[in-house]
Amino acid sequence: MVNEALRQRVVVHYDFGGLSDEEVAKYVSHKIQTAGGSLSILSEAALSAVHGYAQGNARMIDNLMTDALIIGEQTQKQVIDPETILAAVNNQQL
Repeated sequence: MVNEALRQRVVVHYDFGGLSDEEVAKYVSHKIQTAGGSLSILSEAALSAVHGYAQGNARMIDNLMTDALIIGEQTQKQVIDPETILAAVNNQQL
């Protein structure tokens, strides 16, 4: 193994399974509200799609939502829907 020396020095190992569907919804809602946005810009189906594609990984959620919001603005969407999330996924090649 390439990083065997490093692996031997790491004392704590942690396996992060990702955020649950409910945690993803809370996470995204918090980010939107913190930025001064309204939760009405995102459908529940879109939140579920985000969870499915990002598998609960916070960094992937952030990147996916950034792309989805940009795509939504470019296509003049009033609400981010699953199709917009899919376009963001395709943009990121997930």
